[in-house]
Amino acid sequence: VHRRGVADLEFSEWLRLTEWHTEELAGLQRQAELQHALEMEMVRKEQQEELAMRKLQLQLEMDQDLQREELAVKQQQWQELNKLKKALEGRKAAFEQWTVARELERRERSARGDVEKGEFTAYLTVKE
Repeated sequence: VHRRGVADLEFSEWLRLTEWHTEELAGLQRQAELQHALEMEMVRKEQQEELAMRKLQLQLEMDQDLQREELAVKQQQWQELNKLKKALEGRKAAFEQWTVARELERRERSARGDVEKGEFTAYLTVKE
């Protein structure tokens, strides 16, 4: 009977130790799972932050590209405007030259007309 009691006592001690180990293992497993979940959450947050930074950087690059394109368009418009301005100035100068030439021609004709009138008047006077 004594051996059986010792065996029962040893078995119950073994059982108690096994349960304790099982609980310890379960606790360690829960702790490992929580640690893993925490690490995964940190990795996810880092990835979200990196993604947000990339999005911001891409947006900045797109904004800079757009500004460069707008600047290029404005520069091209200024160049075209300057070409038109020069062409207009050239036409204005040509028109002024033409106007002066026309005025000189008119004066010449007028002067010739006065001479012709004088010659005609002289001719009429001689003829009479």
